[in-house]
Amino acid sequence: MRDADLWHRRLGHVNMTYLRKIPFLRDLSHFDSNCSTCIMAKSVRAGFHRTNDKRAHTILALTHSDVMGKFDPPSLGGAKYVLTFLDDYSRFATAKFLKHKAEVPKYIRQYRSLNENKFDRKSFSGLMVLLAKCAIIWSCRKQTSVCMSTVAAEYTAMSSAVPEVLWVTNLMTEMGFSHLAPKPAILRVDNTGAICVAQNQSTSKRSKSIDVKHHYLRDEYQQGNITFEHTSSANNLHC
Repeated sequence: MRDADLWHRRLGHVNMTYLRKIPFLRDLSHFDSNCSTCIMAKSVRAGFHRTNDKRAHTILALTHSDVMGKFDPPSLGGAKYVLTFLDDYSRFATAKFLKHKAEVPKYIRQYRSLNENKFDRKSFSGLMVLLAKCAIIWSCRKQTSVCMSTVAAEYTAMSSAVPEVLWVTNLMTEMGFSHLAPKPAILRVDNTGAICVAQNQSTSKRSKSIDVKHHYLRDEYQQGNITFEHTSSANNLHC
């Protein structure tokens, strides 16, 4: 190996300008400029074909997700992984910090549920029927229509809970255990506006957008089969 080639490699593959500054390397006529390492380092890969066309045409139609980690040391909160979501249409990115990789499926379901609810504007109806202080029926479903107000959403949820409550009450009566489910059955609701709409037969601005099929709730109240009781939202079970 000639001296010029040796110092070219020792100095990190410097160019000819720096090699000429070395006093004992005045003669660079025998320097081999076709260094294989330099040629490989300067080579580039052909770029990807760029296009402005998005693969998704609506929000949440296509979401890209990835998991990064395990990070050591963990964060101050104990997180060792990062779960990312990227919406292909809006390019909106979201990150979740996880302590365990097994939490990934839970957060994927949570991301889908929260964002679908955000963009289609449909509320959830949640109910739980208690008999002798024990839960025997519970449900959490997305409503089939968009409600114009919180009162309408709560009223719709109440109408879906009443059939379940009355079924349990009638069953206990037929079996001779009416003392376990006395009438009127108590329906606990965390929205005073929905309770007022259910107890009042008149039509107001709050109840104009409510479908007529939900108003049988008023009939059951007038017949004394159910009654309403306000409860704090902090006492609800969040699904």
